Amino acid sequence: MHECFQNSTLFDLVVEFYEDLFEEDPKAMLDAARGDDGEIVFEETGDDLIDKWERELSQGKTPDLTEGYSKETLAELQKKHDTKVLIADKMQDLLGMEINESYDSLSHREFKGRILGK
Repeated sequence: MHECFQNSTLFDLVVEFYEDLFEEDPKAMLDAARGDDGEIVFEETGDDLIDKWERELSQGKTPDLTEGYSKETLAELQKKHDTKVLIADKMQDLLGMEINESYDSLSHREFKGRILGK
């Protein structure tokens, strides 16, 4: 037997098998992840939180993607969000237009004039 084969663990051999399989047939990767109903589900990632979200998604629920954050991180994210909303509101007041209004709907001169107040 080849030396590399004899020095490989069972895990190494299984990984190599799937690498070869998926390289030859990429569709096989999706088929390997399908549940009994044909939906693609990843419920055994090794991360309890990710597995929980995957189960919820497969059940048609919307997972709470913030549940893994600490209270401090959530507060910091909320502060950043509030700042962005405040800036967007100020921009709307300054420009006299909705932020989602297309820049293309204004000429460059008109847009520049709104920013400079001219």
